[in-house]
Amino acid sequence: MVNPPNRHDPELEPFWDGTEKDELRVQRCSACGAVRWPPRPACFRCGGLEVGWVPAAGCGELYSWTVVARSTLPDFADQVPYVVGVVALEGLPVRVIGRVETDDPWGLQVGIPVTVAFRDHASGVRLPVWLPRARPVGGATGPERRAM
Repeated sequence: MVNPPNRHDPELEPFWDGTEKDELRVQRCSACGAVRWPPRPACFRCGGLEVGWVPAAGCGELYSWTVVARSTLPDFADQVPYVVGVVALEGLPVRVIGRVETDDPWGLQVGIPVTVAFRDHASGVRLPVWLPRARPVGGATGPERRAM
């Protein structure tokens, strides 16, 4: 069994609070305004220790990815092949890593537009996943909810 994310880790709790509201959040230094992901206790630019969290647009472009065709973890063995991607967020100088949901994992291309959606996970957290924008989202007008 893979250890689930700790929903109450003080460094990540504001992130998880956002996913509960279908909102993607990233850290911003309160001193100099630098935006960062992953979260860190100190700013990479000025060394400041005060941080805030800001909503991200929830869309971006696929920067890089890998297709996991064989999982060494039993919890994921029935999900292969799946894609883990790096997404350059629109409007922010930040890249985030996450699962990319696609019916064609071998047909992805650098630069394709993606949009965030949120999935309920068995561990009790909601995880952000990325959907290629050309993929229909079941007629929903916002991020769809579905159990993982």
